[in-house]
Amino acid sequence: MLRKIVYTFQTSLASAFTALLTVWLTVRFLGAEGRGVISLFLINISVIQIFTSIVGGAGLVYLVPRYGVSRVFFPSLAWAIICSLLGSFLMEKLSLVQSSFFIHTIVLSFFQAIILNNLQILIAKDRVSVYNFCRLLQPAMVFAVFGLQLMIQSHHSVSLFFNSLYVSFTIVLCISSFFTFKGERFSGRYFEWEVISTFFHVGGLNELNNIMQLANGRFSFYIVEKTLGVAALGIFSLAISLTEAVWMFGRSISTIHHSEVSRKEESGLKNNEKLIKMSFLGTLTMLIIALLLPARLYREVFGLEFKEIKCVILLLAPGVIALSGAMVISHYFSAIKKIHFNTVSSAIGSLIIIVCSLMLVPQMGIHGAALANSLSWITTSLIIFFQYRKLKKVYSGSLSDIS
Repeated sequence: MLRKIVYTFQTSLASAFTALLTVWLTVRFLGAEGRGVISLFLINISVIQIFTSIVGGAGLVYLVPRYGVSRVFFPSLAWAIICSLLGSFLMEKLSLVQSSFFIHTIVLSFFQAIILNNLQILIAKDRVSVYNFCRLLQPAMVFAVFGLQLMIQSHHSVSLFFNSLYVSFTIVLCISSFFTFKGERFSGRYFEWEVISTFFHVGGLNELNNIMQLANGRFSFYIVEKTLGVAALGIFSLAISLTEAVWMFGRSISTIHHSEVSRKEESGLKNNEKLIKMSFLGTLTMLIIALLLPARLYREVFGLEFKEIKCVILLLAPGVIALSGAMVISHYFSAIKKIHFNTVSSAIGSLIIIVCSLMLVPQMGIHGAALANSLSWITTSLIIFFQYRKLKKVYSGSLSDIS
């Protein structure tokens, strides 16, 4: 498992670095306002993704070993089509999506849903190398295509970024689909009530938790945009992107741990504490490096509009550190079908960020938004660890026997 974690972390490191280069291109050539528009669009795609993942997403890691690829893929495909269309329509009616971005929202949310499903199937099949290759290829293609367009086009607009998404999503979709179905035999049993109901049971709880997690990390985006404007959102979203990049080590650990525990539950308790320490120390090390960089460097790299970035990162840091260890336990709960533990912690964290954002953003601007995020992440982490400690006390055998 350690080899897989190291390999996945290396991929995450390269992927995050490439994604940050793309972020740098957007802020340098499109400015804070352009970055804000892109951030808002990507958040909207993420919201739709949560609902498409109810029948798909992380639930596939649990279902594929039990039902096979063909029996789970087609229900998830049909659901992705429905959610992409309906979600985009509702977002436009609620004025969350600009009319000019409506078709982009439908198509790109659908592409992203199928890619995510393919990647989760590859994890379930223990095809970690292909999974990591696709994860790296996607941001690399976005960076390459976006950068190439900036070089050859005299007029720079967010449409160039959308073009790069289309190219990267299409290529990764084709490659991931090839390896997903390679060697598979279709049984003809594509839409079964047993499979669909299991999807809703496992995926529904998981995505309810993801809705809460998205609120934990992104509710403040909407408040910043409505209160301070799209340019302020661009600055704040860059700070979030930089700080979340340090989670790559913890996320690599959590992804592999989730896959291992889904196949063999007893490996969880044996490895949880060790992996928590690894995630915490790895995240802390990367965060210290980010904070040691002088504020002047951030200004020179991203521009004068982003002079407050380091201060925002400093306010986010306590929450980032707290959540680095908690995410290992969160994925563990998901793997052993104790998703309600995550839902409770995320719900309380969401309440914290909603209240704090509404109170702090009008008074403190993006610094208030950063503080609200940090308080939410700390609260969520404390509750997750409390629940894990309580679970360990009640249980002395197999966690699967606990109701």
